[in-house]
Amino acid sequence: MSATTSSATSTTITPPATTTTKTSTLRSSGLIARPHACTFDKWFGPNKNVRLREFGDLSAIAKAPIIPGFPSVSLTSILTAGYLAEQLELPLIGVISSPLFPPRCVLDRGRPCHPIRIFGDARLVVIMCEFKLEPPELAAAVCEAMFDFSARHQSSMIITVEGDPSKKPTDDDGFAIQNLLFVSTSSIFTAKMSEVGHQPLENGLISGMTGLILAEGPLCDVEVACLLCPCNPMYPEAYSAVAVVNAIAHFLTDIRIDTSQLEQKARTLQQQVTNLLKAESMSKRPAPSSFMYA
Repeated sequence: MSATTSSATSTTITPPATTTTKTSTLRSSGLIARPHACTFDKWFGPNKNVRLREFGDLSAIAKAPIIPGFPSVSLTSILTAGYLAEQLELPLIGVISSPLFPPRCVLDRGRPCHPIRIFGDARLVVIMCEFKLEPPELAAAVCEAMFDFSARHQSSMIITVEGDPSKKPTDDDGFAIQNLLFVSTSSIFTAKMSEVGHQPLENGLISGMTGLILAEGPLCDVEVACLLCPCNPMYPEAYSAVAVVNAIAHFLTDIRIDTSQLEQKARTLQQQVTNLLKAESMSKRPAPSSFMYA
């Protein structure tokens, strides 16, 4: 274990003496591989309390689109971002941290990480967050860090995902989504979504990180878009993620994304929810009247 020295103002972590190497990849004394050496380190926000660190040479991700997954009224954005990162086997290329974040560690394929991680390569960049960003000042600082990342790497577009709890998309087969709503500053994205029947949202209010990204995007000279999918607490959000991933795959034609595993997960979750709803319905039925015969 590495020795840790604490003071009232800072914490210094001394690396193990055995980790010296001539390459940019460091390894701990255990079985967990550390990421590449930090190549970018910058603090953001009016009080400089949000930190962005990047690992390795990221020249290959130039112009790659970004898909952020921040939790909001639904978990669809997290499911979408996580599935894309897993299916495309995107490597960890950065983290966002802050002393104001909840103190926690996410284990990702056996590797300890900060709750906000950045995965990506030349095809796609995915930002995953495991908690709601509060207060608004903290969300704004994270948004600032993301747009700095986008500008330096010349990202072609930022595609956000948001749930729409006002919709209840059910049919005879259970929970199925045919059409999404979308908003975008890109005419190309708009045309591609219209090809498959998705409808543009002309009036409304989008709050949270998604709303902040959409509002700041045009001011930061980057194309932005949002896919709004129906969500309902009584139905599995994996179906929403399937619809979103299919829409993204239609737009990013040079990326092959297999949704079969996500669809199977959705069907499994749907069956579990259906069974729970049936059990709850049976428990609420009135007991049958008793009769006495003479």
